Amino acid sequence: MKFREVTLQEYNKLFQSILDVIKGREMTANQIRKELEIQHDISSVLYLMCDQGKLVRSKPNKYSLFNEYFPDLKLNSYDEMQAQTLLVQQYFSSFAPVTEEDVGWWIGLHRTATSKILNAIHDKIVYLKIDSFEDTFITLKYDIENLNDVKYKGEPTVNFLPSLGPLIMGYEKRRRLLNKGNYESLRPMRQRHLNHIT
Repeated sequence: MKFREVTLQEYNKLFQSILDVIKGREMTANQIRKELEIQHDISSVLYLMCDQGKLVRSKPNKYSLFNEYFPDLKLNSYDEMQAQTLLVQQYFSSFAPVTEEDVGWWIGLHRTATSKILNAIHDKIVYLKIDSFEDTFITLKYDIENLNDVKYKGEPTVNFLPSLGPLIMGYEKRRRLLNKGNYESLRPMRQRHLNHIT
């Protein structure tokens, strides 16, 4: 906010005024500014209020109170550890097998907190080694148990992925996506594409 020249004191004053004026309504930033007779830009204040879970961008360019827009959503249903654990399990469902470093990098936790979560769900995960990789990977037991039910048909295929697609961005160590021995085969590709997966 300091880059938009909004002090903490100004933010605290605007925070309550915005909550009061938007109650029961959907409003654009300009409508809020006009109603509160504010001359300067308030977008950084609105963004921060969204980050804090006080407002939500309910429609393009409109804001609503978070608790009015999601009246049945109970954010206090889980404590921090439970919420992080559910998030990690969802990450496994989407991206496993992953390394412990991937988990910490993706969720934004340091190693100790990541290890604590993995210990809490130790009965739901499996540690494994994959040929040609030095790292130890983690996946859900459920996925391993269902792997035998997968039937492969036809020849193996190669899929090219967008450089900033969710699969590529889901890992801290992206070199798993392309064996280093195959880099030369892709030399005609621009180097910037290879940088995303190394």
